[in-house]
Amino acid sequence: MSVYVIAQGKVENRGLLDQYVAKVIPTIESHQGRVVAFDEVPEVVEGPIEHPRTVILEFPSMTAFHAWYDSPEYQEILPLRLKTAALQRNEHNSTMAQWTVIRQAIAGNRDIAELMTAGLHGERSMDPADQLRLEQMLAECAWAAFHIWDRTQRGVFPKGTFELTAGPFLCDVLKTARGGTWWRSAKYRGFIPEFVLDVDAALAKDSGASVASP
Repeated sequence: MSVYVIAQGKVENRGLLDQYVAKVIPTIESHQGRVVAFDEVPEVVEGPIEHPRTVILEFPSMTAFHAWYDSPEYQEILPLRLKTAALQRNEHNSTMAQWTVIRQAIAGNRDIAELMTAGLHGERSMDPADQLRLEQMLAECAWAAFHIWDRTQRGVFPKGTFELTAGPFLCDVLKTARGGTWWRSAKYRGFIPEFVLDVDAALAKDSGASVASP
C-alpha cells in the first residue's frame, strides 16, 4: 500500500533550500519515491496556515519510506534542511541584539540620548569628540537597519518587515539636520547600492521628491 509523506514549512533561506532540493530528489527517486504535489503558496480554504510551503511525497510502502529516510544518502543532506530553521533563529537573534545595544546605549546614557535628539537636530553645539560619537551611533543605526533590509530581501523576515520597522526609524533619523549630512557621504562608504536606493526612495517619498538610480 502506498505511503504519503506531507512536509510543510516556509522558505527561510532560498539558497540553502535550493541546495537541499537539488540533492534530495535523486535520493527519493532511488528509493522508488516521487513528488506527488508541491506548492509554495497553496490556496487556504479554511483556517490559518503558518507554514505554507507544502510538499507531498509518495513511496510504495512504509518500508520504502524508512529505507529512504534512514539511508546514508539522505541523512548526509538532512542537516542542510534543518540548518535553514537554525539559521533563521540565529539571524533573528543577532538582529535583535543589534537593536538592543542601540536602545540600551540611548536609555542608559543621557549624553548619548542628547546626541540622538538635540545633537541630531542641530540644536546642540558639538566638539570633534561629540561629532565622532554621533557618527558612530548613526552608523550603528544604519547597519542595524541594513541587516533587517537584507534579511527581508532574502526571505528570512516576512515581506515588508523593513518597510514597517527599521525603514521608518532610519528615515526619521536621516531626515534630521546632522543625520542627513552624515548620510549624504556615508551611504557611499560600505553600503550596497540596492540598500542605498531603497533608503533614498523612502526618504524621497516622505519629502515628496523623486530619486534616480545611481
